[in-house]
Amino acid sequence: MTPSQKIAVCTGLLWAAAAGGMVMVAGQERWLASPEWSLWLAAPLLVLLFGLAEVFVVHLHLRGDAHTFSMIEIPLILGLFYVDPVVVITAHAAAGAGALYLHRRQPWLKLAFYAGVFALSATVAVIVFRLLVGGEAELTTSTLLYSGVALAAANFVSLGLIVVVILLSTGRRQSDEMRAGIQFGILTNLFTISLAIIAVIVVDSHPALSWLVAVPIGGIY
Repeated sequence: MTPSQKIAVCTGLLWAAAAGGMVMVAGQERWLASPEWSLWLAAPLLVLLFGLAEVFVVHLHLRGDAHTFSMIEIPLILGLFYVDPVVVITAHAAAGAGALYLHRRQPWLKLAFYAGVFALSATVAVIVFRLLVGGEAELTTSTLLYSGVALAAANFVSLGLIVVVILLSTGRRQSDEMRAGIQFGILTNLFTISLAIIAVIVVDSHPALSWLVAVPIGGIY
């Protein structure tokens, strides 16, 4: 099989897994401890935030290597706490794919693959969060930490799939570059997950001050 055919098969399996996960969470309501966000507010807001996170990625140059990371964890964690699970997954996949097409003009196969990554990672985050939270219906230290674990699981899935597609497309292992990329991904994920948890605390306790979350995010750029 050619690299493109391998990636196409991988993409099909990826979407099958994402669809299976969406079936598992379909019908579940938002987490009941949080205030309700109406569909008409949640859907466009998440699409906007996910899209902005994909377009305005952070670029860093360390030791001669270029690295990038996004703030995708912030809209994702807001979705975990305040929005219907299927809306979160759909918004992530649609906004991410739209941003990649409109902003970076990605080819269709790559676009389909990354949209599947967005859908599956969001699904994993929802499933892990719901499993850990269980029947707990208060915003506590534990639920916030559970959300961090869910985001870490989603990041692990995304990172793993990207490594797989690199191996499929190049046909060889680039051990040093991959190791550096994985280490950088872990460090930035710790930062973005921490910032996302802080965002939920602010939104939940002082909604009128939610705009303050944008200040440290803007400072990063």
